[in-house]
Amino acid sequence: LKTQDIVDALIYALSAPESTQISDILIRPTGNLL
Repeated sequence: LKTQDIVDALIYALSAPESTQISDILIRPTGNLL
């Protein structure tokens, strides 16, 4: 993941309409095994 990936997710959450409730954001890189 890059820093910009996290920033983009935060901007999305902060710019969502007031009628939207974002309770969780889960960000994981694709292609990695846990």
